[in-house]
Amino acid sequence: MTTPGVVEEVLVSEDEFVNPGQVLVRLEGKEQFQAALSAAQLELASAQLTLNDLNENTALLAAQALQDLEISQNTLEDLLDSDMQEANALQAIADAEKAVDSTERRLRILGSTADQADIDAAKAQVILAEDVLDKANDDFEPYANKRESNLVRANLLARQASAQQAYDAAVRRLNALMGTGNEIDIAVAEADLTSARAQLLDAQRE
Repeated sequence: MTTPGVVEEVLVSEDEFVNPGQVLVRLEGKEQFQAALSAAQLELASAQLTLNDLNENTALLAAQALQDLEISQNTLEDLLDSDMQEANALQAIADAEKAVDSTERRLRILGSTADQADIDAAKAQVILAEDVLDKANDDFEPYANKRESNLVRANLLARQASAQQAYDAAVRRLNALMGTGNEIDIAVAEADLTSARAQLLDAQRE
């Protein structure tokens, strides 16, 4: 390696045999150079330590940031779930209240008497529905023993069933308007009301 500088002292004489690696001369200012070199090496080592610390701190900060982000995401999800649960609970209460109102209204209708005009109209509907049912029964009777695959029989049977349903509905409406709902309808309405009220209490507790 070549090192520039001013020769301070020659350590060998002319024609003297020298060995490999033997120091031949001493340069001027060598001590200052060694001191500067040592200082530079020390500064380099310190910088390397600072860099290592910075890398370690950066990794630590990154891990902490990721952990904070995960905590924030979990908190947000919990809040969203809480809002959704609250909305579902409120909807369940609203549905339960609606069911209670509906069953109470139906029970009141079954147990109350309406205006005479409404009763007369309902009686007329019963008479008309009964007449349609009688005609449907008469039309179906000749085909009652025919095969079930017979299209005429199937059509007449459908008309008979529809007429029966219309007649039953008209009778139930008349009974409800007259306050003479049958015991089965009233019992069903009372049971439905009890169930609806229980569901409302459950929803409110939730």
